[in-house]
Formats: sequence, structure tokens, C-alpha cells
Amino acid sequence: MRRAILLGTAFLVLTALVQAGLLRPADRYAIHHLEPLSGGTLAQTVAPPDPLQALRPVVRGERSAVVSIGAIAFVPADTEAAIVLVVAAGVVLRRRGRARPWAWTAALLAGLAVEGLGKRLVDQIHFAPGTTILGVALNGSYPSGHTIRSVILATAAATLWPRARPLLAAWVLLVTGLLELGGLHVPSDIAGGFLAGGALACAAVALQSGGHAALQATGSPHLRQAAGAADGRAGRPGADRGEEQPEAG
Repeated sequence: MRRAILLGTAFLVLTALVQAGLLRPADRYAIHHLEPLSGGTLAQTVAPPDPLQALRPVVRGERSAVVSIGAIAFVPADTEAAIVLVVAAGVVLRRRGRARPWAWTAALLAGLAVEGLGKRLVDQIHFAPGTTILGVALNGSYPSGHTIRSVILATAAATLWPRARPLLAAWVLLVTGLLELGGLHVPSDIAGGFLAGGALACAAVALQSGGHAALQATGSPHLRQAAGAADGRAGRPGADRGEEQPEAG
């Protein structure tokens, strides 16, 4: 939980800097020099408000391979798709016997709340049209909701498939890179999304880890034996015996 607190504190500090306007020079530089794909094209073809608007042309073969990859990559980080995926991840975690599978759904909902409050209250530089979250129109851009959701989803998926971590990290970088290159967000928006999403993801991991430890401490002998197997203790001769006692006589 310490990491979650540190990242959350860093997010609050960054939010204060954005509100004070201290990061606007860097954001303006990015708008003029680091957004070669801006101008509305990427927003219409890859990340429209309705992800189906991006997928239908892909299915019909009306998009290039590069645009198709971008459109498909963006869909999981969309609000509705992210909710479905994180709930599904919770169901899988519960079937695997993991503690507190609801932690990821709670993290995603908290991320939506942070995004909504930030975009409504933080006085960010205006450079792009507003967004819509579950039917609620917002004019601000800080923090990046796609970044928050991609970080939470990637971390949740990594708990299910640890070997996929490099691919999941690459997916997050692809989504956030397109957000910047396409002019959908400025660097401070994306940085805020990374900090907020990271804090919530770390909190979810900590909740699950704490719940797993509680299950080991209070669970049945069979459950403790299964936990020992996961830690590599089961299967060793004498793993279930206590300390050796000296022989009598």
C-alpha cells in the first residue's frame, strides 16, 4: 500500500501544478511540436467517443493496417469496454480462489471518479474538444482517462498472466503514445493518468495480497496446503512437520 500512497501523493502534487498553470509552457510546446498526428483525424478514426465507430471501418476493410491496429488497441481502454473487462477479470480471479477479486472493479470505478472530478474541476489548458464519460459531457482533459484505465487493466491482466507483462506494458505505451501524438492529450494529462492509475492499481494489488495472507492465516488445512504449494513449500519431504525432536533413550 506504500506505493499506492506515494503515487497518490505525486498525483496530488502534479494536479496542484496543473491547476496553478505551471506546466502550461511544456504542454504548449508539446501541442506545437510533439503532436504530428493531431488535427482530428486520429480522434475520428482511432479513438472516437463510440469505439464501434472505429471498429466498423476496420471490419469492412476500410482502414489501413496501422490505423486498424491503433483502433483495436484503443477499444479495451474505452470506458464501457474497460468495465466489462475488469468485471470479467474479477470473475476469473474469484474462480481461481484469489482474495478480494472486487478490488479491480473498485479501482476502475475510483479511476472514473478521479477522471470525472479532474476534468470538471482542474483548470487545464484548452486544446481539444471535451470528452464524455458514461453519458456525462466533460470539457476538461486532465487527467487522461484512457491512461488510467489502460494502467489498471494491464495490471489486473498481469495478475492473471504474469508472462504477458511485456506485451501489456507495450500496449499501455502504444495507447498513451497515440494519445500524445494524435493531440488527444498533453503530457501533463498523460502523466496524471499514469500516477492516478498506478496508485489505484497498487492499491488493488495490496488489497488482494492482504486478503491472500488472511486466507492463509485463517483458512482450512487444505487451503493452507494449497497456499504452501503456490509458495513452493508443498511436495518437499517433511514440509508439513514441525521441528525435529531428539529421540528418547
